[in-house]
Parts: sequence; C-alpha cells; structure tokens
Amino acid sequence: KPSVKKIKKKTKKKKKIKEKKIEKEKEQKFFLDKIQEIEQVKKNRLESIILKDEDGYERKVWRIGRATSMLLGKKTPRNKVDVDLGESVYANLVSRAHGVLNLVNDSWYYEDLGSRNGSGLERKRDGRKIKLKSNMPVKVETGDIIYLATTKVLLK
Repeated sequence: KPSVKKIKKKTKKKKKIKEKKIEKEKEQKFFLDKIQEIEQVKKNRLESIILKDEDGYERKVWRIGRATSMLLGKKTPRNKVDVDLGESVYANLVSRAHGVLNLVNDSWYYEDLGSRNGSGLERKRDGRKIKLKSNMPVKVETGDIIYLATTKVLLK
C-alpha cells in the first residue's frame, strides 16, 4: 500500500509536468503567433507603385525599396516628388503634391494632401471604390488601386 508521502510526491511531480506542458504550449502559441504576424507583414509589404493607363497597361514602375514615405505628384524645378505622374495622360489633373504613402507600424497609409481634383481608392479585397477625404490617411494594401484624379496607380 503506497504511503501518503509517496502519493504527495507523485502528485507534486504530475503537477510540475502539467505546468511544464502548459508553459511549452504557451511558448508554441507565442511562436506561431509571431510567425503569423511576420507573414502578414510580408503579405502587406509594398514593393512597387505602378502607373496604369486607361487600358490597364503598365506605363511606369517605381520601386519602393526601403522607403517609409513616398510623395506622389508632379515634379517641377521647385517641387521634388518620389512618384512623378507628370507624364501620365491626365497629368494636368494631378497636383504637384497630390498625395503621400506612409509606412506606419508595418502598414501603409495613403493620404490625399488637399489636391485640387481629389483621390480615390479601389480596394482589391472587395472591389469597392471610395472617394478619399483630404488629409485623412487610409490604410492601403497590396493590390489596391489609388486614383489621383483619373490617373490610376497600382500598389504591388
């Protein structure tokens, strides 16, 4: 017949094993969550901005690289931009400083900078088109299309 001492020892051992198992499960969940977070960041990492013409063909591509902010508009001697849309078909409708893309906490945001003819967004995930308010950042993702007046820019 097992003694009370042996039973207590066995119970203590079982409790320790259970605690270790719970600790390992927590570590594994944390690890899997981190992997999922990294994959989400990679999925939403923009690599290029593509000027599309009215037939959907690519006209020009700008690589984002390590940039955390990209100014979209028209280049002039006094106005430097990262994405120069001065050669687009409807360039006369694009403002010099039309909009900006900013990377914040691993997410990209587009903001219309009070342009004369406004900006719009067509979301890839649901195909919905929305008119953007000036100076109101909107989260954008890979595959979304930004309209600067009538000029189409694809985020990829």
